[in-house]
Amino acid sequence: MNLLGKVFTVLIFIMSLVFMSFAVAVFATHTNWKDKAVNTLKPELNKAQQVNQDLQAEIEQLKNALAKERAARVNVLAALETKLLQLQQQLTLKEEEATKLEAALQVLTETNDSTQDTLTALTNEVETLRAEIKTTIQDRDAQFEAVVALTDQLNQARGEQSRIAERNEQLIAQNAAMENILDKNGLTPETPVSHIPPPLKGMILEASGGDLLEVSLGSDDGLKKGHQLEVFRGPQYLGRLEVVSTKPDVAAARILKPYHRAPIKRGDSVRTKVD
Repeated sequence: MNLLGKVFTVLIFIMSLVFMSFAVAVFATHTNWKDKAVNTLKPELNKAQQVNQDLQAEIEQLKNALAKERAARVNVLAALETKLLQLQQQLTLKEEEATKLEAALQVLTETNDSTQDTLTALTNEVETLRAEIKTTIQDRDAQFEAVVALTDQLNQARGEQSRIAERNEQLIAQNAAMENILDKNGLTPETPVSHIPPPLKGMILEASGGDLLEVSLGSDDGLKKGHQLEVFRGPQYLGRLEVVSTKPDVAAARILKPYHRAPIKRGDSVRTKVD
């Protein structure tokens, strides 16, 4: 209940009391109403008039207060309407911003979908690149191992080259020495040497008293038919033999009469004769 309602309620209550008093007075003094009213009710009437004046003054105060309150309410209402208008404008702006944000969200959603597709493609590409990198690393390791093996082979080849170079120098020196020997002996590289036996030493295995003897040298030692052997017994020279046949470990030789000096026996030493 607002202030105006309260005022009217008080007024109704006061007027009810007044009219009730009038009714009681009329009921009590219906025979001599005027005198009764003049003599009896005049103080009450004066009192009621005073109360009425007081109530009128209070009503005026209430009216003034009500007017002020109305004015204040009007001002508040105007302020509220102004604020409502501002809020409506802000709401409009917010709705526009929301619309823009929804559009931006739609764009971002589409961009996110595109980015997701791109990410998936990039992920697949990364997996492919990882597989290629793994294969490349394996190839690199294999190539590295091959390089290491080739390096080892190269080092071995260099060592072999050094050895061959050293051996070549040795062979050159030996060749020079051999050429010197050939020159001193009147030989050339084309001179046949198949009739020259290698330097060998052996012994007589069998001497039966005839011209044929068996010696402990054979074809495995490089002895061939036609080679000649010198026979010794200690420092004593006994004669010369000529090989007539060979086996891998023994050979048969014939005594050459022009060079025979003494009987040849089993155990005598033999060695090849080099011309």
